[in-house]
Amino acid sequence: VSVQRLRPDGTQLVRSADRSSTVKLRLLSDSAQGTAVSMVTTVLNLPHLTRRLGTAKQPVVSNVIQATLYSGGERLDAASSGQPAAEVLLLIPHSRISGQLRQCVHLLPPPSQTAAAASSPPEFLSPSGCRVAVELSSPTVTACLCRHLSSFAVTVLPGTAWLGVETHRLWRLHSEPLRILTWICLSVSIVCLLLTSITYIVVRMQTPMADKSIATLHRVHRSLCLALMLGQALFLAAFQPLDATPIAACKLLSVLTLYALLCAFCWLLCEGLMYTHSLVIVLPRVDSAFAKVKFWHYCLASGVAPLLIVLPTAALRPEQLIQTEADASADSGGLLRPSVCWLSGDHGVSFAFIGPAMAVCLVNLCLFAVIMRRLAGTRSDAADAVGGSAATSASLRLSYLSRQMKVTATLACLLGLTWLLGLMFLFAETHLFIVAQYLFTLLNGLQGCFIFATQVCAHKRVREDWEKFLIDGRRTPGSLRRLLEQRRNARLSAPGSGSTPANKAQQGRLRQPLLPPQGQQQQQLYLPYEGDARYLVDK
Repeated sequence: VSVQRLRPDGTQLVRSADRSSTVKLRLLSDSAQGTAVSMVTTVLNLPHLTRRLGTAKQPVVSNVIQATLYSGGERLDAASSGQPAAEVLLLIPHSRISGQLRQCVHLLPPPSQTAAAASSPPEFLSPSGCRVAVELSSPTVTACLCRHLSSFAVTVLPGTAWLGVETHRLWRLHSEPLRILTWICLSVSIVCLLLTSITYIVVRMQTPMADKSIATLHRVHRSLCLALMLGQALFLAAFQPLDATPIAACKLLSVLTLYALLCAFCWLLCEGLMYTHSLVIVLPRVDSAFAKVKFWHYCLASGVAPLLIVLPTAALRPEQLIQTEADASADSGGLLRPSVCWLSGDHGVSFAFIGPAMAVCLVNLCLFAVIMRRLAGTRSDAADAVGGSAATSASLRLSYLSRQMKVTATLACLLGLTWLLGLMFLFAETHLFIVAQYLFTLLNGLQGCFIFATQVCAHKRVREDWEKFLIDGRRTPGSLRRLLEQRRNARLSAPGSGSTPANKAQQGRLRQPLLPPQGQQQQQLYLPYEGDARYLVDK
């Protein structure tokens, strides 16, 4: 038995004599303000009692720990309003539990005479109001977080498998490498997204065949980069907050991060719709309907739609806007502390992001399959239209295959298909969970790098426009200008560059549109050759 006076802030930490059991309590009731409140804790090592309380289906594997509050010589069980008087965190030791499901339970009051006379056996234990704090649990200790005071114990469910403790043990081992990897990936991604945004602002894609749809698509690219860059920057500040970060600031940061990431997913959906419209949809009515959609329509939808999710979530579940973890330290004034300024899994609040994100990814996955099928169907038609020798046809097919692989990589990152790896977290445990964490961090943390690589580095037209912009720039250093001019002259004078009459004639032949059979809707479909590959990638 241990008796301790509560601190002025209404908390107290008590450890047993052998320091195996720990009880930390925080007072919630205002009725005891201004009076001395003491906590009485008792550890009952009574094997006969524990065997009698447990059953074959739910045996008790720990001692019974009692926690009681006294104020002014009277027992303080609940506030006058009927709300709990205190919440308590218990670290209860027990024999080693390999992988069975655990429960934190409390003892029920003695049954009445009527209930005792009933044929069904009385219930002595109940898990209501208690949950297991996995982050502080181990194979020999179970952390219980309860919203009331009573006599507590730990039970197991034989024949069940619970891998939560092992998963959290592995998570604690890999948390620091994952944290460093997250910082590196997101930092590099933010820089790449910034460079991509500058590219779309500075470099104007002006060609004789350019139309409004390509200009709109480039604006959508730029908006996606800006939204994704903002979301990743906010997540960097949110996923590991400082110890001195106020709860209100952490909640605000969580709301802003949620809004920015949902805006990014709306832009991903706009990318999928525009690519599908450009490559697949050729129906006159649908095409005319898409032609009426302006860029500001996409902006309005991507800015308003996330508010329909963020505002109700923040209003209905403000306490679940951040993730907390149990805190058993003696110097803290509470039982929980913010661990991540991001949505908690309690009451399904995390699905405010998971639901829309997975819905957008699944829709884009279907659109991706339709687009790739459409592109694959044009390969044989393109080869037949060009004609020529077998070697020329094989070379064209090889060139088409390489460009189709580039289109696949481009669409995969622009449609956000890598976010579908998040579905693994719904069932992954232990080592599979850790592998999924590394894959998710690498692929989605470097999404900005993939966009920069496919839209800037691997884009021949963008590289040429950057080259022209730097050569014509007044502030470009002379050495850099001379180097770029030498590269441009060497490229133009190289064989097969398109500067000779034969190459120009061949390119003109390949640029001829493929006309469908008579009676079908005519659509210009250009072959992925040299400069025309830009339209296949862009559209």
